[in-house]
Amino acid sequence: MQTVLLFSNRDTICRYWSEVLEGRYSIRLCRDEYDCIRHLHDAPESTILLHINSFEGEIARFMKKVRFEYPQAHLLLLSDVPHFQEGIGLLRMGASGYGNSHLNGDHLEHALSVIADGNIWLYPKFLDILIKESFAPTATQEERKSLSKLSPREREIAAFVAQGLNNHEIAERTQITVRTVKAHITSIFEKLHLADRLSLALYMRQTTP
Repeated sequence: MQTVLLFSNRDTICRYWSEVLEGRYSIRLCRDEYDCIRHLHDAPESTILLHINSFEGEIARFMKKVRFEYPQAHLLLLSDVPHFQEGIGLLRMGASGYGNSHLNGDHLEHALSVIADGNIWLYPKFLDILIKESFAPTATQEERKSLSKLSPREREIAAFVAQGLNNHEIAERTQITVRTVKAHITSIFEKLHLADRLSLALYMRQTTP
């Protein structure tokens, strides 16, 4: 069972997250950095669900410490009032995800699932902003032509990735195994010269109508 560290000193936030995730994850509460590091020592592959608004200290320094000492851990940072520029900055510093601290249960579980697969998760409306700011309004002819390198199944899976589905959800939709989904995604990355799911999602949204 995946371990999730709930890092917040606000009781209402911890209670909400615990209620949403209870029974599906191994939950551990962290009130401060010492608690968090102690739990990471026992479970180094944990995902840290960090409440930005109640964090006391310098987040950049804490993130650097986690990345250096526990490289297998993941950081999902959530804010009461998320801002696009803050989110992009935290992703650049090594966060695995960024969004609203009051995400509904389905979205929070989806974010954790995406991150557990080793991918980046971003608050949906921020993903749309990122697409608009990072790409020209229309794809070049060469970029559209690149899609022809993909098989019909690969194009189908790439489209599901662009919708934000994780590997298990794609496997259910396509009636194939998770292992096969991963193999297809690896092939897609190689053919399109992309590095991760976020890049693929941006690429697909820009090159398809």
